[in-house]
Parts: sequence; structure tokens; C-alpha cells
Amino acid sequence: MEISDLTPFKNISEDSLNKIKNNSNLLSYKLGQPMAIRDIIPNEILLILEGEARLISDHENKKTTICKLSNGSFIGLGSLLRAQASEQITASQETKVLS
Repeated sequence: MEISDLTPFKNISEDSLNKIKNNSNLLSYKLGQPMAIRDIIPNEILLILEGEARLISDHENKKTTICKLSNGSFIGLGSLLRAQASEQITASQETKVLS
């Protein structure tokens, strides 16, 4: 999947898309691997290109999936905007992201 296929990037110029691609890294996460940790503000934003992840709630020592994230979902953006770590996200299958 190309980022130009995703809704947030549909109206961005080709030049801007090339700048994003040239300043980004392609990363892979395996099943169960943490993608965002609740106690750490990430230093990057991840954009899911392929695969799935789950946003997890940990209430009274019980983990629950709040929602599944897939192509076009951002990881880390909420924590950065809030300037407070708040996301617990793990890959629920092999997942490729743009960092």
C-alpha cells in the first residue's frame, strides 16, 4: 500500500509525498510486539501500512482490547499531542508501518 492511497494523504502534492517518503523509515512488527508503551511518550509517529494492531486498556490488572487499528491508523500521535504517554498498542499480526 502506498501512503498516497490513504485518506490523510490523498490531497498532498507529489513533491510533499516524496519528502515524507525520503524522511521516513519502513518498520515491521511481529505478532505481540509492542508498538507503543503506556508509560513512554514516543519520539516518532507510526502509520500502519499493512497489518493490524490493538489498542489495549489495562484496568484493575485486566487487559481489554479497546479497538483494532489497521491501514491508515496513526500510532503515537495521541500521546504526542497530549504531551503525555497514553497509548498501549501491540501488533495483532505482522504489521508494517511508516515511521
